[in-house]
Amino acid sequence: MKMETRLQKMPKKKKSKRRIPFTSIPENADGNTIFALTLASIVRSSINGDTHSQKKLKLQDNTHSPFLIKKCLDRLLHCLLSPSPNHLILTAHLTLPSHIISLFPLLLTSGYTEIKSKSAEIVGAAALFSLEMNEQVASDLDILKTLMSALASPEKTIAIAACNAFLDLCTTSIGRQQLLKSSSLEHLV
Repeated sequence: MKMETRLQKMPKKKKSKRRIPFTSIPENADGNTIFALTLASIVRSSINGDTHSQKKLKLQDNTHSPFLIKKCLDRLLHCLLSPSPNHLILTAHLTLPSHIISLFPLLLTSGYTEIKSKSAEIVGAAALFSLEMNEQVASDLDILKTLMSALASPEKTIAIAACNAFLDLCTTSIGRQQLLKSSSLEHLV
């Protein structure tokens, strides 16, 4: 009897409402919005590893971070591949803003295959988009280094995307010169 009265006296737990995570990107999102969403998703992650070349993007408790990063990368890729580019994302010179370009070394070292391969695809698409963007991407040594390491990936999709990005960078003389300066071509051979 005592057990029954204890159970009856215990208050019932209220059902907590689960917050629905923000996993969509507004249609009118500009480059700053995409940058902020991607950076926030990366910040919610932890960077593990001893040296710069061994850093891996590992997500702890947040399963929505890789999903949101993929959505942002899809939006960037769609912007670069569409016949009428989204001028909200691109700068006046039809290049990606430098703060978005600065995220690619981190994204190319992600622990997620889809994020790595999509990032390499965007680097390649950006290199083909315009001469200015090719120069902008090819001038970033960290992107070239992380693409080099992606070539050695055991994941076939990552290695193919990185190889295609290097080929896309080589389509201009500026891109080829930058690859020669960074010794990337020597490593490829």
